[in-house]
Amino acid sequence: MMQYMKKRIIIFACLLWAAFMQACAQQETFRIQGKAEGFAEDSKIALVLAATHADEQPLVEGVVKGGAFILSGEMQEARLCHLLVTEPDGTQDALALMVENGNIALEIKKGEALSQGYMNVELVGLEGSQADKIFREKMAFRDSLDNMYFEMNAKYQDVQDRLNKAYQANDGEAAQEIKSSEEYQAYSKAQMDFFHATEEKMFANFRRNGDSFWGPLLTLHCISYFPPTDKRFAEMYNSFSDAAKNSFYGQILKKQLFVESLKGKPVPAFTLPDRDGKEWSDSQLREGKKCLLIDFWASWCGPCRKSVPLLKELYKEYASQGLEIVSISIDKDEAAWHKALDEEQFPWCNLLDTKSVFPEKYNGKAIPTFILVDGNGEVVDDALEAKDLKEAIQKQLNN
Repeated sequence: MMQYMKKRIIIFACLLWAAFMQACAQQETFRIQGKAEGFAEDSKIALVLAATHADEQPLVEGVVKGGAFILSGEMQEARLCHLLVTEPDGTQDALALMVENGNIALEIKKGEALSQGYMNVELVGLEGSQADKIFREKMAFRDSLDNMYFEMNAKYQDVQDRLNKAYQANDGEAAQEIKSSEEYQAYSKAQMDFFHATEEKMFANFRRNGDSFWGPLLTLHCISYFPPTDKRFAEMYNSFSDAAKNSFYGQILKKQLFVESLKGKPVPAFTLPDRDGKEWSDSQLREGKKCLLIDFWASWCGPCRKSVPLLKELYKEYASQGLEIVSISIDKDEAAWHKALDEEQFPWCNLLDTKSVFPEKYNGKAIPTFILVDGNGEVVDDALEAKDLKEAIQKQLNN
């Protein structure tokens, strides 16, 4: 009898241990059971970390079959993610949602097309993520801003249309006349009022949530670029609680705001391919030169393309005196890069950043970024604006 009881106790203990282990496993995993209305069969579904300001790889991927999909994986704690939907023809869009461990029921549907290659993924319903409910409550302030923006554009649609037509017709005189009108001045003032209202509401919301990870998370989600000259973000970060600063998103925000300058340090080494596949290193490009100007850009970046004529003037004037230029594109679409190269006809070396050199080695946040390096490979300046390039290059060539 005693032996039988011991056996039962052992079995009961094993069952308890198994139940405990299962509970732990459930706490460390998530399962998203999704319904997808209107999407093409075999559309790809990917869950990607959001608000990190980094080129993240999918955490998990799935496929739409019969209007449904399942995604499952591990999550240390609640994270903001993008649910990226890509149809077989390449059309895609992403939906932001907070994912936490447990079972999540998600319903999405395909909305009206936004533009060629892009669709609109609409959230129909989401259950099983309390963090997502909180996230949407904290982001509700954006609704009033969106309404303000749409109302402003609707009110001044006529003057916008007339100005666009003047630009399309290359009629500078007509464009200037429109921009001098009282209607356009009122539109400009309305824009400024909207931007000020947006800033005030966002900063108030960030600070209001500064006692937890929500403060830095909302900041990262709402702001895509933190200008080094704008000290308000650093001041706000310093006002956050220690819990907020030490959180996953707090540490990411800290790296975004307090970027260590490369000035006076050896230039981070790189070896990248040109359009023909030939590899070029920074040391090769510097060889025999007094200075090297590194231009980080992309085919889709308007300000980058506008700076090309200035760079050509500088190259024409100073190449014979020891200046070298290299343009490094962060394009993901190689064909678009090739097309831009054909259009711009750069007279200097052009490389493609196939190794994420810009974000990982140069702390890159926005383009265009200009970095001036001396002949010995030391960074002279890593925060140059286009208007300062000529003076900086002249000074370096005269050293």
